[in-house]
Formats: sequence, structure tokens, C-alpha cells
Amino acid sequence: MLQNAKRRNVCLVTNEIYPFAPGGIGRLISNWIIQNKEFDRVNLHLLLPKELNSRASEIIEYCAKHNVVAHFCEPKCLTNTEFGVLLNQSQHTNWDYLQAYYTSYMYFAKLKEIESQEVIFDVIEFPDYGGWGAVSIEAKRSGIAFHETQIAVRLHSTFGIIVKHEEFYHQSSGWHAGLVDLERLSLDHADIIIGHIKEIARENMEFYRLSDQWFRQVIIETPPIYVDNDIEYEEYINYHTDVRFVFSSRFQPFKRPDLFIKASCLYFEQEGEGEALLISYGWDKSYVAWLESLIPPSLREKIRILTNLSPDERRQMLVGATVVIPSDYESYCLFAYESAMQGNRVLLRRSCSAFGRHEAWVDGENCLMFGDSPEDLALVMKQSVAWQPTTNLITQPDVPYWNDLPDVIRHVTCGIFPKLHLLICDVEDHQALERCRQVLKEQEFDTATVLCSSSFINQAGALQAELSNVRVIASSYGRLQMDEIYDILVKISEDVAVIFFATDMPNRYFCQAAKDIFKKNPSISVITSHDMIIDNNGIKSIQFSAGEQSSCILAGMPVVGRLVAVRRDVLMHHNYEYASYSYGWQAFFQSLLQKQIQICVIPDTLNYTNFSSNASNINIYYPTQLNRSLNSSRVFVSTYGLRLDRADFTDRYRNIIVHDVTPTTPIVRVHPEKQEWWGEQVSFNNQEKYWLIHPMESDIVVARLHLDRNLGSADAFFIDIRNSGENSGVLMNVIAAGPGRAPASIVGWVKQADRRSQPIFIRSGETRRIFCSKDDLILTSDLYIVSRVPPGYSSQNCWAMLVSYGGLYL
Repeated sequence: MLQNAKRRNVCLVTNEIYPFAPGGIGRLISNWIIQNKEFDRVNLHLLLPKELNSRASEIIEYCAKHNVVAHFCEPKCLTNTEFGVLLNQSQHTNWDYLQAYYTSYMYFAKLKEIESQEVIFDVIEFPDYGGWGAVSIEAKRSGIAFHETQIAVRLHSTFGIIVKHEEFYHQSSGWHAGLVDLERLSLDHADIIIGHIKEIARENMEFYRLSDQWFRQVIIETPPIYVDNDIEYEEYINYHTDVRFVFSSRFQPFKRPDLFIKASCLYFEQEGEGEALLISYGWDKSYVAWLESLIPPSLREKIRILTNLSPDERRQMLVGATVVIPSDYESYCLFAYESAMQGNRVLLRRSCSAFGRHEAWVDGENCLMFGDSPEDLALVMKQSVAWQPTTNLITQPDVPYWNDLPDVIRHVTCGIFPKLHLLICDVEDHQALERCRQVLKEQEFDTATVLCSSSFINQAGALQAELSNVRVIASSYGRLQMDEIYDILVKISEDVAVIFFATDMPNRYFCQAAKDIFKKNPSISVITSHDMIIDNNGIKSIQFSAGEQSSCILAGMPVVGRLVAVRRDVLMHHNYEYASYSYGWQAFFQSLLQKQIQICVIPDTLNYTNFSSNASNINIYYPTQLNRSLNSSRVFVSTYGLRLDRADFTDRYRNIIVHDVTPTTPIVRVHPEKQEWWGEQVSFNNQEKYWLIHPMESDIVVARLHLDRNLGSADAFFIDIRNSGENSGVLMNVIAAGPGRAPASIVGWVKQADRRSQPIFIRSGETRRIFCSKDDLILTSDLYIVSRVPPGYSSQNCWAMLVSYGGLYL
């Protein structure tokens, strides 16, 4: 330890603490508390979840006796930010990614509150499960908190590893995908990774596709182990001769209580003596019931499942017993060490890396090991009756890393702030122009480009006269938006480009924050945030940005928000693939992610918009790229949590339902208000037997197609359009929406949504299928079909026919 060094502040984040909440992590936490009191070298703090608030007084009293400060998460800590308030309101009705993110954000919010009021932590340690450290790590990466803190993640048992060993037990969901994504992000970007066994660190590296460098930097340390040395129990061990086999791990599939039951049945059928007890607890009553069904009626006196024992009763049952641990996976298994050190015979599964590939355990000396089958375990159970350990299990606890850790390592800096170019898109009216003018005054930038519609170039051109470092250019109608933006960005000379839309309102400090992050973190190439959606009624909601969370992207979450900063050299060195042109903005950044680009998502909503990402064709793009991604080092790690039914992953949809149109199909014109002089723009054509959605030269034509409830529950939608006339071509689009839109607001909303997605150009005689994604927040009730011709084209003979429509189901 450094001489005259300050006394460090260390915070351990945990959801368990012995004896108040069961679990191996809780025992480890208790052991560190005892060890720290002996060493007396750091100020130890605990941060516990709100679920333990009911026992707060007992825990605080216990911790105080050991010179430890206990903190508890509370929902009120989320009220410090608007983002936190919305997160707290929303999570009560959503058991999906939102809940996974909420848990991580709750820990972050409380840690930040403690940091602002009480103490600056030198080390904050998170368990690996659930990615609880993800938001705090992103907050540090983005410079909004924990500047003087090193954030550590300890390898226990991640949800991803558990699901790997329980492949058919978990129902796929976005919650599962979100958990595994957050776990990978935490492991990849934590300052420190701690493990107890080298082989377990290797398994995590291989599962999450982390680098060899990551593996080499993992700190391996042996935790302290304290056992209850009760004289009464020692005497009981000396004189107790009954044979008792005990399974006392948690009732979870990867712990394999079923293997213990099956082996016990074989053991007793071969006239084995004694009894076999399963002493534990589990959350899934149906799983426990299934375990009970494995026990034949003739053996229910010998094989018993006991779930309601008190701690003292459990200890009594363990005295003198032979402890059996048949787990598929353990990260360390403190219970095995405690049992051996208390004099129990211990039977361990050889294929579990924590036992068979760890030098602490020696088969035949301090344990007996068995194979993967019930027959092999039954044989070893029989052998163990006459066996006694020949050597004692001895572990030497390491001094925890936080005692001798150097002071916080500052990020390597570039030396100077990067120069920044600001690109503002979609200046199409006076309101957008004024917002653009306001942003140009607020943000810090070196040069700027304003991309406006060709019809508004004269009005927007005034900005060039007002600001010498701003240029205004007209958008080329008909070009794909991201293609046009890309061409502008690769021609700038500045180091960094910030892109946003004039219809939005970015946080006034975003550009400066981006410059700070890029300066301190050369490895980060893209910076974004979550978006705050404000609808026409003023109701606010959060649209999350996935960043590096590949599985969430596959499930439809946008890679980046509508406000994004990117290094120019990334654009120069990574070509904009032709395959992703028609999928636009999100597909471009997803293709960068496949090439190992680091994306930092600031854990806040730094952009306000009334546009909710509709992703259009984008979601269809991602699954087609999955095979290629599986060959890269950043894999879609949580395919375990997604419903990918086809083995080749080329199609993410399980089922497609198609409806052919009929004269009674519920479709009506909603814009323009009046029909043309030549007739109705939206009408059923008796000759073609399709619905005509005839474009106009002066305006868009919008038709609303109402969906029945079954189709409205689809995961994505499509329309099939045929251009039957002899013409120069027509532009078509489709937008999904929920109920409740006032007629007066529909046109403005449709126009805005139409501008954000990519209309499909359909040539004469061609039929195209046009996809759109649903709004994740509401049930889709209508599809709005937009028809128009490109500027300068004629609408004559533009027979845009709706042939069919339908839904796609995951």
C-alpha cells in the first residue's frame, strides 16, 4: 500500500447480503465486510436495491458494527432528472428492455446522488449480472459522473452465461436481450474486471466475444472464506454416522437439482443407505413441482425437497452430510469451499470449470468428482460412504485489489480539442429556420452546413449573411437522405461532425460535451444520446438508443439517436456500403458497429423531438447481416434472448399474413380534402381490381388503411404497390400509426414522418413491397399510404395501385 496514501472509499453494489438475503454473493459480501474490519484500510460502503428497504434498519445496524455504511436505492433518486422521472413512470408497465435499463439507471442515480452529497468513491464495484453497471460506466465514458472513480465489474454469473446453460428454459424476450447486451457493455468498458478463477474469465471472454487483451487484464483473486465453527456441530460431526446426501444450491436448471434426484433414485434402487435431501429455495414454483414429480412414490421418504427451513434448520441438516454440487456452471461456488472447510464430504461435477479446471480441488484427496450422467454420480455417491478426505482444503485469501490499487488512471487525451462541424438537416419552413438560428447561436462549433429544401433556399440563405462560418445548401430531391449527408460529411476538414434535424431541439451543451468526450477518449468514434419524444398533446416518452447493444438493434431499437456526433476519420476509413443505402441512417451506423467502432450513448435525453423513429425498412436490414456479424468479434451476443426461428437467420419473421384488397377494404382519402376535377384520387378500380392511390403534382396524396385488431398486433407491416400506367414513375411510402389522431393533425404528422423515412420509387410496370415497422408504444390501428411524383415529373397515367397488404410476426 502506498505510504501516506489517503484512505480510499470503496462501494460494493449488491442485491444480496448475508444473513438478510440468501445467495452466494451475499455470503461473499459479508466475508469482505469481516475482512475489511480486520484490515481497516478502506472506508467500505454498500449500495443495496430498493427491494431490501424493508430490512434497512437491521442491515444498517449490522453494517455499523463492522464500520460499513449502507445505502439503499429509492425511486426518489430518479426525480433529479427529467429522464429519470420518465423512466420511473414508464417501467411499471413495461417488462422489457426498459426494466433492464431501469435497474442499471437506478443504481447510477443513487451513486450520483451519494457522490454529490456525501463522498467521492475511489472504486465502485458491480456484479456482472444484468449489466447493472452499464449506465454508470456510460456516464463515466461520457464525462457526466465519476471522474475520480474506477468502476469495476466482478465475474459471478451473468444472465447470458446462465441462459447458455438453460437454453430451453427461458422464454425469449426483449428483456433477456437487453440484459445480455448491458452485461457485455459493462464487461467491455469497465475500468477493472475481477474474477476468482482464470478459466471462468476465459468462458466469459469466449461467450461475450471479448478480446484477448481483456482476458489478460482480468484480476484473479481468491476471496476470503469464513465458516461457522460451532462446537456443538463439531461434536455432532464426530459422532454422527447416518448417511445423508444434500443438495443445497438454489433451485435453478443450471444448478442441476434434477441430476441429483435421478442419481439418488439409482443409488437407493441399488440398496444404498441413508437419505437424499434438497434443501434450498427457488423462484419458479412450477420448476420445483417438476422436480418433485421426478421422485417415485416408493422413494419419497428417502428423497425429500425441503423449501421452508430456517437458516438454523438448514445448518443442522448440513452437519455431517455429504454435499453434492452437480452444477453445469459455477463462477466460484463459495458453498463448496465452506462445506469442505467445515468437514463435509464434497462431491463435485468434473465438467464444471470451477471444479474440474481449478487447482484448489483434487479428486480423491479433498473431494470426489463425478461425470455428467446420473449413473456416474450414483456410483460416486456409493463410493463416498466409506471415503474420507486425505487432505484439507486450504485457501489463502488475497488482499482485495482495492487496497493496493493505484490512484485513478486518467484517460489519455489528444492534447487539443477537436474541431467540429455542425450539420443541420431538414430546414423546410420558417419554424425550422428559427430553431436552426437558435441552435447556431447556442452550440460551440467551427463551421456549419445547413441542408434545406430547394423550395426554401432563398429564405434559409439569410443564415450565410448572418454567420460567416455557415453555408446553406439545397437538398437534391430524390436522393437518399443518408447518402446525401454522407457525401457532405466526407468533404469537411474538421475532426468531428455533429448531425441533427432542424425540427428537433438539442441540448445546448451537446457540441461541447462531444468535443470533451472525443478529447478524453480516442477510442470512442460515435457519440449520441436517447431522444425525448414529445407528441402533439405534450406527452413525453423516451426513445432509447442502443449504441453497441447489438441484440437490441436486431430487435428493432435504433443504433443512435437523432442527435449524433461522429469522427470524420471513421467516415473516411469505413466505406458507406451500397447494400445499406436504401436503409438509411440507422443501417449506416449499424454497419460501422460491425467494424468494431465504439459508440458512447450518453445516459440522458439530450434531444427533444416530436418524431418517433419508424425505422421503415431498417429492421429488415439487420437480420440479413447477422451471419456476417457472427463472424466478427462483436457478435449479436444475446441471440439466446431473441426469437430467431430460422437456422440461417436470413428472415427474422416467423409468419407473414397477406390480405388481397377488395372493394370493401377499409381505405379512405385523408389528404387532400377535396378530390381532383377528374375524379377521386383514392378509389377502387373495377378493371384492375385494385385500389388506386393516384399522386398529384402539387401535393402528396394520403390514404388511410384501417387494420383489424389481429393484424394490428403484427410486429411489422407491408403494402404491395403496382405502377400500372405508362409514366415516369411514382414515389410511395407507408407509415404505421395508432388510434386517436385528430384529422387536423394527421397531414402535418404524415408529412413529417414521410420526410424521415425513405419513399420507394416505383417505375412503370413495376410492383414493389414496401415495409414499415410498428410504433413499439401503441397498438397499430392504421397504415397511412403516401403517394406523390418527384418534382418535375408528371402525374399523368400514374396508376399507383394497392394490390395487397399484410403483417409480419416474430
